[in-house]
Amino acid sequence: MTTRDMSLTAVRDEVWAPYETAPVLTPAMAAGPDAVPGEELDRLRAYLAAVVADRRGPVHTAVAFNASYFGYETGGEGYGNGAFDLDGFPVVALGGDAPALPVGALVRIETGSDPLYAEIVYKEAQRHDTADGPQVEPAWLSGAPVHAIGPGRLGSAGPCTRRELLVPDLTVFGPGLCLETRKLKRLRDHGKWLNRDGHVVMNARYESAAAAGRDAVAAFVDHLLTTQRAALLDPNVPVPLVHLAGTTDEAALRAALTALMDVVDHALAVNDDLRRWNHYALTRARVGRGLAQNGPLGHADLQDLAGSVQRSVLPVGRRRYGLEARRTAYTAVGPWLRTVAGAGQQLCDVEYAISVCRANLALTDLVRDTDHGLFPDRDVRVGLDDPIESGGVWRSHHPGTQEENHDPLVPAGLGWRAAAEPPVPVRQPEPQPAHSEKPGAEVASEESTKTASGYEAPDAAEPPAADDTTDTTSDQATAVEQAAETHPSQEAVEAVDAVQSSDPQAAEPGSTPLDGPLPDDDTLGGISLLRVTNSEESWQLTLRLRHLVEGTLPLRPIVGDTLRRLSDVSHPIRVELHHPGGELDPDEEYQPVALAEEGNALTSIAWPIDFFPGLRLTLQWPRGGLVVRLSTIELEVPVKVDGHVIHHAYDAQVRTRESAPGSDRGRDSARGLDDRELVLRAVRRCGLLTVDGHALLDREALPRTVHGRAPQAGRITGLESAVQQLVAERKLYAATGSRDRAGLPHYPPRPGEPEIPLIGYDPRPRAVPRATAPHRTGLPLGTGAQYYVEGFLRRLPRGAEPTNTQRAAYRKHCQWTGKADGWDLPRGFTFVTAHARTSRTGSGVRTR
Repeated sequence: MTTRDMSLTAVRDEVWAPYETAPVLTPAMAAGPDAVPGEELDRLRAYLAAVVADRRGPVHTAVAFNASYFGYETGGEGYGNGAFDLDGFPVVALGGDAPALPVGALVRIETGSDPLYAEIVYKEAQRHDTADGPQVEPAWLSGAPVHAIGPGRLGSAGPCTRRELLVPDLTVFGPGLCLETRKLKRLRDHGKWLNRDGHVVMNARYESAAAAGRDAVAAFVDHLLTTQRAALLDPNVPVPLVHLAGTTDEAALRAALTALMDVVDHALAVNDDLRRWNHYALTRARVGRGLAQNGPLGHADLQDLAGSVQRSVLPVGRRRYGLEARRTAYTAVGPWLRTVAGAGQQLCDVEYAISVCRANLALTDLVRDTDHGLFPDRDVRVGLDDPIESGGVWRSHHPGTQEENHDPLVPAGLGWRAAAEPPVPVRQPEPQPAHSEKPGAEVASEESTKTASGYEAPDAAEPPAADDTTDTTSDQATAVEQAAETHPSQEAVEAVDAVQSSDPQAAEPGSTPLDGPLPDDDTLGGISLLRVTNSEESWQLTLRLRHLVEGTLPLRPIVGDTLRRLSDVSHPIRVELHHPGGELDPDEEYQPVALAEEGNALTSIAWPIDFFPGLRLTLQWPRGGLVVRLSTIELEVPVKVDGHVIHHAYDAQVRTRESAPGSDRGRDSARGLDDRELVLRAVRRCGLLTVDGHALLDREALPRTVHGRAPQAGRITGLESAVQQLVAERKLYAATGSRDRAGLPHYPPRPGEPEIPLIGYDPRPRAVPRATAPHRTGLPLGTGAQYYVEGFLRRLPRGAEPTNTQRAAYRKHCQWTGKADGWDLPRGFTFVTAHARTSRTGSGVRTR
């Protein structure tokens, strides 16, 4: 046995062996990363590190999930023993037109004889013609949505197509289904089923523009629940999703699957032995070996790439006739790699994906330690502009000091936005006389002055700042006046008056759409009657933000009228608070309160600090008494929303509206919020509400919703950048709605109405199992050395047979997972029933 074989055996002895030891995914992971015990996360992390070291190409989060769920065996077997119907895989063909596939999809490539079975491990868009070189032309392609048809022009938001390059890994199903090198080379040379690099370039069809804009992980979740559903729910996988979720409910399965993806992504992200680029993971050792080599795409070439993205916008020599040097360039990584002499072999098969990831990591390291991507010695700003087009597009701009700061590693999409939202020409200052007859007086004129660029603008006493995001009073007035001329209204007139006012507060963008009462305010929460008897009345209501701020509590009219009649100075009204599962101070449990002078409400209530808008309260009032009893309702399973664990029943709609950024007990205002917080606040406070707390806002209306009027282009750019960041971080999501004849948006889209893009907020509540909560089997869910293991298949030694007890247990397992037929154990396997296990190592990793 060689040294390498011995090292591989040692690694296999320390990590999960599918179908031989307990599954690496556990029910606790279906509640998200924060709910996973440390030993279970360590076990998953160790396994994924071994998978990344074993795989030929980079490991995407979706590929890592496949490995963990379907049982990828390191050392060459791959998915060879997995539970798959190979003939059920979707078919892809070179140059074909087929439904879009995400990274992680298991596919069949037709070859005219024996098909190739593969896993898609990398993909990129190829709207830019790579034959034109690394500079993306036209520039609007960088960051453009899939339905863009020209600079600033969008086509239908419905079904659309995008040219995409897919990199398949043809070795993942083991040596039995792996094509011989000689035959594979012949297929590539033929160029009919695979191109010469061993890739598939196809026209990918999307059901809508919004679907094409989804995050890669979200797209893979949809793919698993639809195209790959049979494999996902197969009871012969190491541990089926229905066991992990504890239910067969479709919504719960989707939530559990999304949480499992988050756990896998987290396990990759926290591993110090890995480096990641855009969901793709490589071992640090592999990245280091690539940088250390002297050949093509080694250290020298990647240094040249880092230098070229800076030099591409600098003046070269003397320019005649006053022509300006190029100010902005967009460099696509994939086409740039193809310009390197001798790099052909490193751009074939999965090596292309590795080369792209290494090049992007080199550029990431280049800008990470700069001040927002600015290189002051050259006055050039560099940042990522598009993560999927042609291997990633990086934007360079000179002079960089004239651009606003933003995170250079968050895709900005400035190529498209520059075409969709052309910057307002900068007005030049009018020369001032040496001595003014009236010192301190402002120079004003109704005439227009022509600048060097041909732009006619009114004279101004002071030039605006070079940054096109700067708000000036005259710019606001011009924008509002133009809107008023096009659509004259009283609002426009008032806006112009406010801008022209000398009051600086009046000139700021209005905040009424964000801070004022909303049309659905009175319909949220409310009082629901539970029981009325001769001795007491009982009802429920939802705690609102104004109740917490003002220390008030609304009452039913009959209760308020009776208390007002019975109470006096010597007989005050008292509130008794009961908060099961929470903590109350003694002075919070029993409080003397008063009735409001007008209306039916109690005042002077000291609400506990952990009470929040949306909390559901049950109230009891004994008839003829002066006591009102309030109780919260403890949840059987707590949930985590936006990083906060909620232990008590709540109204999701009220929580979405009234726990937005800028809203707490001390304030309810948008002032002082940055663009990201303003976008979140606008969507949550002004979007269409669903019963489960989703809020969806017309994307085109976002700028006016935030600022109260049509803002400047610079402000719009900042908001759009914030939206893209929030969508990338999954704090918002893209959706499609429709608009009726009155201009009102609707979701879901109505038949016959034009579709519009929406941005939505999803509270994404995730279950947080209590430490003492039993599993549905009755076994405890421990967080220490003992942990719960779901039932799973185990490979038997040659000649061994399962017992009748295990056959019966497997039939129950199939019945639980919903399998319609074929309840007999696969040949060569037995079934290990659910049980509690104590880790031998203390870290949850069981050695063999």
